Amino acid sequence: MRRLAVAVGCAITLAGCGGEEKQANCVVKVYFRTNASQAQITALRTQLDSNERVDDVEFVSKEEALEIMRERFPELVENLNYNPLPDTLEVTIRESDAEELVDDLTPSPPGVESVRPCPTRRVATLPVP
Repeated sequence: MRRLAVAVGCAITLAGCGGEEKQANCVVKVYFRTNASQAQITALRTQLDSNERVDDVEFVSKEEALEIMRERFPELVENLNYNPLPDTLEVTIRESDAEELVDDLTPSPPGVESVRPCPTRRVATLPVP
């Protein structure tokens, strides 16, 4: 039986029509402080949108994040009295640019609590029929 290595946490996209070159993409998450202003969030999103390393920037509100958690992990959030999740920017970049983007965001911009790079790639071996 053949086996296939599958990367978890990074999406593989094909560059070019023929798929001659593969480039791994990943998401760097920027978590905001609870007191971050809308102006701070907008300023950082604008900065990231103009960064050549960035393919996409998506804002996820703390309310949306809680709803996602309710759908995916209801047992973890069923007894919450408040929403502990922060507003977040999910920044899609080429995996090879992750360290540089994190460096670009160090020290943390105003209103930012933390920046989390792509998760370490985990490889699972799955049987291929």
